[in-house]
Parts: sequence; structure tokens; C-alpha cells
Amino acid sequence: TSEKPTTSEEKFDADGVTDEKLIELMKKHKAVSVKKAVAMATAAGSTESDQIVCAGKIVTISNATYGEMTITDGNASIYVYGLYDFSDLENKPVKGDYIVIKGRVKTFKEKQEFSKSNMVEFVHVEAAVDGSYEKMSIKNARDKEKGTKVSVEGIVASITYANGMKPNGFFLMDNESSIYVFDQDAAQNVTVGNKVTVQGEKDFFISSKEITNANKFGYKGSNQITKVSVVSNDKKENALPVTNITETTVKTVMETSVKTSNITGLVYKAKAIIKKSAGSGFTNYYINDLDNKTGSYVYTQCNGGDFSWLDEFDNKVCEVYFTPINCKSSPSGCVYRFIPIKVTELTNYTFDASKAPEFAFNYFIKDQFDSKYTGDPKKEMLTKASIPLTDINNINVTYTSSNTEVASFETKDDKVIFHTGTNGTAEITAKVTYSTYEYSGKVTVNVKDPSKITSITVNEAIDSESHYNEDKTTVTVKGIVGTSLVNKVGFYLMDDTGTIAVTTDAATMETLTMGDEVVITGVRTKFGHGTDSKNNVYEGTSVILDAVVEVNNHGAHTLPFANVITGKTLSELLGISVVDQDPTCNLYKVTGKLVFTEAAKSSTVKLVNGDDSLMLYTSSASQYNAFKDHNDEDGEFIIALCNWNKKAQFKAVILSATYGETTIYNQLNFKK
Repeated sequence: TSEKPTTSEEKFDADGVTDEKLIELMKKHKAVSVKKAVAMATAAGSTESDQIVCAGKIVTISNATYGEMTITDGNASIYVYGLYDFSDLENKPVKGDYIVIKGRVKTFKEKQEFSKSNMVEFVHVEAAVDGSYEKMSIKNARDKEKGTKVSVEGIVASITYANGMKPNGFFLMDNESSIYVFDQDAAQNVTVGNKVTVQGEKDFFISSKEITNANKFGYKGSNQITKVSVVSNDKKENALPVTNITETTVKTVMETSVKTSNITGLVYKAKAIIKKSAGSGFTNYYINDLDNKTGSYVYTQCNGGDFSWLDEFDNKVCEVYFTPINCKSSPSGCVYRFIPIKVTELTNYTFDASKAPEFAFNYFIKDQFDSKYTGDPKKEMLTKASIPLTDINNINVTYTSSNTEVASFETKDDKVIFHTGTNGTAEITAKVTYSTYEYSGKVTVNVKDPSKITSITVNEAIDSESHYNEDKTTVTVKGIVGTSLVNKVGFYLMDDTGTIAVTTDAATMETLTMGDEVVITGVRTKFGHGTDSKNNVYEGTSVILDAVVEVNNHGAHTLPFANVITGKTLSELLGISVVDQDPTCNLYKVTGKLVFTEAAKSSTVKLVNGDDSLMLYTSSASQYNAFKDHNDEDGEFIIALCNWNKKAQFKAVILSATYGETTIYNQLNFKK
């Protein structure tokens, strides 16, 4: 008798797979397990195997455009480099779905993988609704504590992208509120307009590098939902629920306190100006108020490539729906970063002329005044204003004071000069007129006598003992506000005895002008002081840290450059050791030329003389744009050395550059 033939079902080997649905697909397509595919890839090495069919369950999709993913059979996992024609699929598999692929396997950099392959079939698995997630409105979810499990429903308003244009999150809106949803897998499974239900955990995100600064100013982090599952998706293109959003101004959003209100993820509507600024290998976009100045930049992780759709709106007045996605938290404060949701150009836009006087007061006039004065500012005031990108010009301003002994205005050579005098309080009234329209705005100023404050000279501050850890040496120093620091918020404090770097916050910088005589209080220390792996001591940069202004006598003083060291070459400065010397309170006068270099994703600037070049300290050469018109032109420079970050070489900061009869001062951080 002959032996009974073996059936195909009898030949089937589940290879340890226990998932019944996966076994069914393996039988249907005569597919191998993921475990078997991994073994074949290991055996193949860097040379691709023969073509195989494999079935698995999707663990994660790392690129939803090209079908880059990882699949498993419960016993082993393998990386799939991509799937042909994946981007053209109307319905795509998502995390948790079963998939059958056909392709070749290999080992690449010690990692087993499928080369770009074809998808044979996928079976969608509906995400399970978990009863431990409390169903609630988006508004209520925003108020929940970190870690709370929430389930919310809304319309996908905008998708955010990580480097490589990979979706990594989206904004969810309903008729009442909005919130950011951060989850790569979830973001790759939705499109704008989808009505979805998601379940996840409440979170408040702050970059680990910014936590200290965020805590300093009371910023709690980006209000969002993470660790998300999309449990329902209607796959439709629904209209965004924007009808109940109240119109505001960019200025109002920017001035919202991060300490008292967490507005991150909330969508606002405003008339605004879109600004495009192209760099080397990147593009920045800004959402500015109608003064074309007040605003912030659009947050991108793709060098601006995710917002190229804004190009058509560049320098135009638009109706903009936007949201603060997070805050940039630095030693000087917290600044909102925006995501545009919807932008519509306001063609033939006409500014309401009746609002021009009030607008001019709020955006141009009132910010000329400080709340406290300790010396006479002798400041020239605006007497005329105009509104950018409109036909509103020649807005007129006149000023009066309720107490001329405290604050007064002098007209001199057709200019209006603001003065302060004796101790007290005065209410300033600015009468603003345009055509037949008028608005009177009021500002209160206080003048205080600073005579009882005791201070030391800059050199005494330099010589005072400095501490680097818990012990702090606080100094109160009198000097002249010199030129700006670069890549730090602050300035050089100068007098006839010396010069030292001073860091402060952006709000303080807005009250200062180069040449002001001030008294400041701050911590005398060395920033970047420390040791390397060989116990070499890096001296760092001498600085007065976190300074507050006690007195500002103003005065437009000439900068005291009396102690500038001359006769040094760049070669000699390059030879100064960062280990055992601290030259950062010295000023040097050198000759040479600035050379700007643009690269794909960065830009630098060097001070060059012959074969010697000294790198300038900066995060971008654009911080030296004041000097860029003289690129590669011989000049005379006053510089300071710095080493903020324990580098092996001092870098330089330009205080001033002289080209023939023209001297340019570094005023990067000054607002006034």
C-alpha cells in the first residue's frame, strides 16, 4: 500500500505563534513567522535573502508616509524599512493591525530588517475602549492633573511634525475648547478634519533643558494629552469648530502671564501679519500683530519645511487662527511659540481709522514709559506714528503731566523730551489724534530718590570673591551700560576702572539704553567654571549674574573704553589658555576683518587677520547682522573674550567695529 499524501495544512508550522488571527493569516498566505524571518535575515547577512512572505502585528509605525514600521509575532520583532505604494493607500494599516508583507530580508548594521517590500494584506483591529479612562469634554480635560486618564472627542485641527516630516501630534478642537495631543502613532493615523475620540494621559511638557527656567517664572508646561490611543475615527473631513472662538490680538496673547494662566493648546483668532525669514538651510515664520513687531515665531522641528504653506501669506494682513504650543523658557523669561491652525488673507484690508489713536497708544506710545524712574531719562518721545501695511499715517501725539515737578515735557528743536524731577507720582496723559478721531491714554510713573544706595566700582566687582556653587557673592555696582552680550540676555557694564559681563532678563533689557548710567545688583560668579576629565580647571566667563537695576540715571554717556588693551595679535589671543587664565574682563583692540560663513543648517562668523582666525561666540551669524554690510572688509575692532560652555578655546564678542570714519556698536539685545 502507498503512504497517504501530506496535506498543506498538515505541513503548516505555527513556529510558536499563539495568536489565532495571526495563525489564520499565516495559513492563508503560506507566510512565515516573524521569528523565522529574523532567523533568515541573520543567515543572509548583508546580502538580501530570497523573497519571502511574512505575517505579523504592527508594533509601531515610524513613518506613515513610506510605511516604515516594526512588526511582531509575539516571539520576535523585525523592522520593515518601508512598503512600496504605501503613501498612495486610501486606507492604511495602523499600530495594532495585522499585516502580511512580501519582500527580502537582510542584516543591516547588526539589525535584522525587511528591505522595502510590498503589502499583501492587512486586517484592521479596532482600538479597545478602556473604562479606566474618564470620558469628558476637552475643556474639563485641560484642567486635570498630570497623569489623569482622560477620553475626549473633537475635530483634528492641525498636525505637527518632527524632524523628517514625521507626524508626531495634533490639535484637537470642539465647540468649547482645544488641546494638543502628542503621540507619534496616533498622529500618523489621523488627518485634518477627522472627528476622533482619543484616550490618554494628561501631561504638562517642559524640555528637560528648560525646567529650571520654567520653574523660575511659574510656567507649568505645554498642556497636552500623551500615551494616546485613537478609539474612533469617522475618517471624514469635518469643518473646524471655530465659530465660537473670540477674536483677540497677538499682543494680548503674548502678554498673558504664564504663571496665572496656562493657555498652551488654546486656539485664538486675530488679525495678524505673517512674516517669512529665510536662513541658511531653514526658514522661520512669525505671527505678528498689526504693528508688525509684537509677536512670536512659529514652532518647527523641520527647519520650517512643515510651514511652507504660509509662503503665500508673507507680509500680508490675514485672519489667523493660531495656538501657543509651548513656551521657550530661558533665564530672561518665557516666550510663547505659535502654531497656525488656519490662515486667510484679508484682501483689500482696511484698518478702522476710528481705532487708530487707541491702537497707536497701546502699541507705540505707552511702552515708551517705565513705571519707576531713579534718574532723568532725557528721552525723546514719539510725536507721530503710523500703522504698518495700512494707509494710516501721521497719527499725532501730545503729552501732559499731572505733576510737572515729578515728570515734565520739554519742546526743543521740534522734539519733545521727557524729564523726571523730584520724588513722587505723576499721571501722564497722551492725547492721540488721527483725522477727526481722538483717544487719551494714561500712564502712571513713579520717581524715587536713589541716594541711599551704596555701590562699588566695576573693578571692585571684578576683584570681589566669586563663588560657583551654593555660596553667593552679591555685589551692587555702578557703571555705564555698554554694548550687548551675544547669545546671552545682558550687556557689558563699564566704567573707567574696568568692564564685566552682566546677565539679566528681557524685561530689564527693555528699560535700558546703551550709555545709561546704572546701579545694578547681582551675583558675582564665573559662568562655565569647572573641571574636565583630567581635572583641568576651566576658568569660564566672569559675570554678574541675574542682575536687577536699582538705579537708572540715564544720561546717554560715552562708553568708557579707556582700559582697552592694544598691541595684541589674534595669534596671541588664540594662545591664551582656558585652563589657568581668565581674560574675560579685558577689552582688546585688534585689526582684521569679519568673515561670515553660511552652511546648510548653521552660520558662523570669524574675526580674521592673515592666517589667524578667532571664532565669534554666537548661535547664529545673524546675531552679528549689524556688521554684515562690512563682511570681509578691513576694520578695527574692540572685542572681549568669553568661554560660557567649558570649551577648549576662548571665543570673542564684538563690542564695536570701526571702518574708516564709521563706528558700529553691538546693540543686539537693546529694544529702545
